[in-house]
Amino acid sequence: MNTSKSRSTYGIKLSRFSTNCIVGIYEEEREIPQPLELEIEFLLSFDSDQCFDDIDQTIDYSIVPDLLEFVLTKGKFQLIETAADVLSSVLMGYCRKKANQLSIDQVNVDII
Repeated sequence: MNTSKSRSTYGIKLSRFSTNCIVGIYEEEREIPQPLELEIEFLLSFDSDQCFDDIDQTIDYSIVPDLLEFVLTKGKFQLIETAADVLSSVLMGYCRKKANQLSIDQVNVDII
């Protein structure tokens, strides 16, 4: 008898999230918020018997833009890599192990 469960894996991409924030190491970058545009992709994997049509069983994506906005505007990061690392930690913490992979791509940073 085969008792193995099938796994469903899917990715959700949030494209073109943009905000103005302090990011950079040079004095002029530290004074004026710059436009920053990101793509966030979540990779979720569930056992077939865990897939329900229930928001409590997955990620409420409506909350993600507010989390991104808060971290980026309050963080005032020097390096975009540090911002991505902090964003990953915050988002994975929010996901409460519902997502098993997260990628953040810097789409565009306008240097003023």
